[in-house]
Amino acid sequence: MPDKIRFRCLNCGSRFEAEVLNDVEKREAQRECLPLSPISCPECHHTDVRHGWD
Repeated sequence: MPDKIRFRCLNCGSRFEAEVLNDVEKREAQRECLPLSPISCPECHHTDVRHGWD
């Protein structure tokens, strides 16, 4: 089951939560050659994000 993690965009400063795969799910996806895309900001669509809201 994916984990919900808080992120803050370093470009526009918006704060959001995203579901990310846990370690087991990441390994399974890589084994099946499924694409793993980076987390992107829902406001400005940049991938320059940091964990946490601090």
